[in-house]
Amino acid sequence: MIYTFISLLAILIIILSFKKTYKKTFLYKLDKNCTEELKAIAIFLVIFGHLSADKIIQTPFLAHSGSQGVTLFLFLSGYGLAKSYLKKGITKKVLFNRFSKILIPYSMITALWIIIDTFVYHKVYSKSTILLSIIGFDFNRSVDASMWYISFILLWYIFFNIVFKLPIKNIFKLILLLFVSYLFKYHPVYRYTHEVCYQWGLNAFTFPIGVMAGLYLDTINQKLNSKHINFAYLGAFLISLITCIISLNYISLGVHIFAISNSAFAFTVTIIILFINTLGYFSKALNFIGSISYELYLLEAALMWKYLFIRHIQKQSVVLFLIVYFFAVITLSYILNKFIAFITKPRNSDPQEKSVKSAS
Repeated sequence: MIYTFISLLAILIIILSFKKTYKKTFLYKLDKNCTEELKAIAIFLVIFGHLSADKIIQTPFLAHSGSQGVTLFLFLSGYGLAKSYLKKGITKKVLFNRFSKILIPYSMITALWIIIDTFVYHKVYSKSTILLSIIGFDFNRSVDASMWYISFILLWYIFFNIVFKLPIKNIFKLILLLFVSYLFKYHPVYRYTHEVCYQWGLNAFTFPIGVMAGLYLDTINQKLNSKHINFAYLGAFLISLITCIISLNYISLGVHIFAISNSAFAFTVTIIILFINTLGYFSKALNFIGSISYELYLLEAALMWKYLFIRHIQKQSVVLFLIVYFFAVITLSYILNKFIAFITKPRNSDPQEKSVKSAS
């Protein structure tokens, strides 16, 4: 009972965090505010999914929240890349920024875990495992089992940039990405660990769906007039919600049903946040969590499972453990976010050029 109460309390806090900030627009624009709020919801789903998997919180409706959060992340990643492509195209600078935002924080944290494992837990890693782990391509998940997502998203970034450099129409590029999804769904069975195969197969088609939304959602919104757009989104919401509820009852039939359920959930949540924002409501709390969601992802599972030396508190009080855990992981994620921003901040090494810019 206590676990259900904690979960419902968390949902209530999220709802109450929204405050009236803007005028009604009914534009249904998936802008930065929306995506940050969705990323916050996604990372909370992932964290509560891991808490449920680790039996720290035991409540049935959180059993699949981790997968639902990952699906939402992948959808937003595909959407963000597509919007960036439409605005900036694909250049070396864009590629460098995209990959560095993923790899620099990930590599630093992974190197830290390896050092702790080596000197505190006396664990031995081979040189190849260390190298592959740091660059994000250790398919055996030797250091942190939750980091399968890193290699998956890096590969999607690579394929996206290859495909979208081709001199063909966007619709054909999207078809090629769907073919890549097919390879992710069926090819890994012959190459990688069972867990990697399962996760990649489960989430194979979500990224291209996000890309499709990034390419065409604004165009669709523009073609719908103010009367029809509300009915269109209401219809999409009801279809997604009903599909999610029905498919949840048949997940045991196979990974395809599970994937449909997760996608329907992601669409449902996205439409809800879009609608809330069109009414002029905004959550500073969710926006903050969304801004550090990647750092939270890098830290949350490892701290929960191995490196946070407070697990003994759980035996005394689950509530106290959760308070300490969330305070620790959010604080450390914020510090990591600011540190990464500091070390990656562009610096002008030419004093004369700097003075000219400041004068202008």
